[in-house]
Amino acid sequence: MTVSKYLYLSILALTFFIYSCESNDSIVAIKTDTTKSAKSKVLVELFTNTSCVPCVATNNYIDGIMNHTGVTYNDDSVIIIRVHSSVFNGDPFYLFNQPVNNARQQFYNAWISNPRTFLDGTLLGTTLNIPVFTAAINARLLLSNNFNISVNTTYDTSTRNVSLDMEVGQITGDTARSDIVLHAAVLENGLYYQGSNGETNFDNVMRDLATGVNGQALTISPGQLADIDNNFTLMTGINPANVDIVVFVQSTTTKEVLGVTKKKLL
Repeated sequence: MTVSKYLYLSILALTFFIYSCESNDSIVAIKTDTTKSAKSKVLVELFTNTSCVPCVATNNYIDGIMNHTGVTYNDDSVIIIRVHSSVFNGDPFYLFNQPVNNARQQFYNAWISNPRTFLDGTLLGTTLNIPVFTAAINARLLLSNNFNISVNTTYDTSTRNVSLDMEVGQITGDTARSDIVLHAAVLENGLYYQGSNGETNFDNVMRDLATGVNGQALTISPGQLADIDNNFTLMTGINPANVDIVVFVQSTTTKEVLGVTKKKLL
């Protein structure tokens, strides 16, 4: 790493120690309740399928968050991943990368039924309940994440090689966690398909896991920073202009997501 990067990491590490009781995510103005502000970003994972009729209502609800319509205290702080499942045959987004989709299904036992919605790794519900979903997301937004994450991306248009420079810091907790992994999910937006459930437009679709189907193991202590580089080739069939990279830290035992961030590829 360059000298400037060492200086940056030193300053960031000092920030972690000074503000160890808070998330380093920016506090942003909220849309629906001016008495509260989001302390952290949260991850919503929806397991869905293009033949799943009950999934439509949940997808519409999540679209409202994605489009920043004021569903939650801070829609911009809600990061969304939609994993297409094998619950019904023929979903092209499931078939595009079966090993990756199967791995996330297995992790959550999400092949049982769809939709299945998870908030920071905890099952939020198997059917849409708007008041329950919104209250749970809002409550989670008011909590501080255990880990702060930043990511920078570089894309080579000739080779389709993607370089990720990820920095992870544990900012709360007294001891090091030995059960955590880092995931870097490749999402694509703006996809079109005529689903048998009537859906035609698909966003936040998980296409790949750059850190492998099981994630990359992390060993880190409170106040420490881990600098992780990852290189992968963007799969043929993915439009780089529509790609988001979602990086998150997750416990392999409790499944809790301890920190998350999102970065556009281009």
